[in-house]
Amino acid sequence: MSHNQDQAPDHVADETILFPPAEGDPVPSSLAQDPRVAAVLVDSSDEEDFPDEELCQPKYMGDKLGHGMVATKDIHPGDVVFAEPVIWMAPADEEADWNDPHKGNQLIGDRVKALGPVFTQNYLRLPNFHREFGKFAGVFRSHYYPLRWLGKPAKMLGCRISFLNHSCGPNAALILKARRMRPTPEGMATPGGIRFAVVQALAPISKGEQIAIAYSHGFGNTTVRKVDCMMLFGYSCNCSVCLNQKPMMDKALARCRWLDLMFAKEENIIERPSRLFWIASKIMIGFAFCGYLGSRVILVLMKCGMLAAAHSDKARAFAFMEKAKLMAWMLDGPGGYFFPLLATWCEDVEQIPGYGISKRGLSEVGDMRSVNDDRDSNFDIMFMIDSQPYEYARVCQYWRRVDENGSAAVEIMRSDEDQQKLDAHKSARRCQRKLKKRSKSNECIEPELDFFELYRRAVAETLAELLAKHKKKETGSNNNAEKELIGEPFKHMPSQHGKEGRTRAQFPDPAMVRTAFEHLSIFKRDIQTAAPKSLGRRAFQRAGTQQNEQSEPVIQTVPSAKPDVQHVPETASPEKPGEGESASVSSPGVVG
Repeated sequence: MSHNQDQAPDHVADETILFPPAEGDPVPSSLAQDPRVAAVLVDSSDEEDFPDEELCQPKYMGDKLGHGMVATKDIHPGDVVFAEPVIWMAPADEEADWNDPHKGNQLIGDRVKALGPVFTQNYLRLPNFHREFGKFAGVFRSHYYPLRWLGKPAKMLGCRISFLNHSCGPNAALILKARRMRPTPEGMATPGGIRFAVVQALAPISKGEQIAIAYSHGFGNTTVRKVDCMMLFGYSCNCSVCLNQKPMMDKALARCRWLDLMFAKEENIIERPSRLFWIASKIMIGFAFCGYLGSRVILVLMKCGMLAAAHSDKARAFAFMEKAKLMAWMLDGPGGYFFPLLATWCEDVEQIPGYGISKRGLSEVGDMRSVNDDRDSNFDIMFMIDSQPYEYARVCQYWRRVDENGSAAVEIMRSDEDQQKLDAHKSARRCQRKLKKRSKSNECIEPELDFFELYRRAVAETLAELLAKHKKKETGSNNNAEKELIGEPFKHMPSQHGKEGRTRAQFPDPAMVRTAFEHLSIFKRDIQTAAPKSLGRRAFQRAGTQQNEQSEPVIQTVPSAKPDVQHVPETASPEKPGEGESASVSSPGVVG
């Protein structure tokens, strides 16, 4: 079944795509007057975004990176590296692909063939690592690029885009172009399917340098980013940023993670807004120093705008969101995830989530116009550079002055009451820091010792303790051999008559015996009471061996010269004197 989702409705006459209009470009009158349309639409054709000459070509980069895209000429920031038509799948199409692989393969095949024989030939040349899904669907699963289109997840593939590798500090961005505008039932114009993708340079790219984009926007240092890349994509990141480990870039990305953790606590947003602005300013300085322009910049600006909106600071919130919207337009295009959201927030700042939690930064959008006019002090005012971590300086509190060198500067004007509060807060914080300081302890680990030395010492101490316990067990008792010979104490000594050999009164309960030595003395006393002295040793040996009823008797005969022992019971057999001896030891009728 052929299904081309890129076909436009019949009532749309002209083809329009979304991108920033240049000066002098005509704007459709039907859309220029509609304030509900977030993006400005202009008449254009596909060839306007395609470069006139080839600026890159695929090249094998090694075993770790595989193939990549390398620049054949010097590329300047903002230049279009290349553009090509792409195929894409919406969530509904992906569900059909999962439920019916044959239907999904046919769906992707129809879209590939619709782009022409050249695209189809190049598409089928790509390696297929999932042949079980078919010729077209297998290639798509092997090389697709995950993205978000109009706030929903989608997948896209281009023949040349599949050669672009990932980088934590990309020098290019992938921008998606919509096919044409489609009216919705609410009357708003929304872009249709993805028409083609454009790769635009974010930084100067020299001849022979690899062109890379960002698959994901991981934060943290090099180790954290490698782990994230392994969990998301199944490989360890080997980009230039991770291999060279630029300290400035690592600090900026680590602070991005720090900023996320600080934003996770509401108390930091309410009580320490200036501290969050300070972290964001350091991130922006690090990105600017390394020449990085990516979606992380958009995220930092959005967080700053949401922080300002939480304190009812419309001036700063609008300024941050406006800058983030321009970055989103340049990096992700108007059909990306960020641009529609930022455009809505710029129109009405009060729609930002969490607006008005605090009234500390109360201001209006018009208060920021004077700040934007002064480019030199704009950065200091937006990020509240000179304020205290627990302070929120309003836009109207800044006073412009000239410093000693004659350059423009700004200063925060505080009232006497505010200054007294700051001084009191400073003294309280100073006391808290003194209380947190701890004196040096002798039990602290010496910094000169490494981990292996500490581990060796811990193992040696543990072995010494175990050896001492073992020696104590060996020398603790002198009767260990005798205890092993006797065995554990038993409650009953059964006789051959099936009756108990002793009563509880004659033989003490083992639970009453507190120690093994006491039990041993009681056992010897009972043996001597039950048998004559001449048979004491044999009876002792018989009790130690713990023979069962069927075992051979230890004592063979009883001398008749000793009439004081009556050892033959009524049912005892005269042919088996051993049984009689057993009865003489264990029978309650035995007389000593």
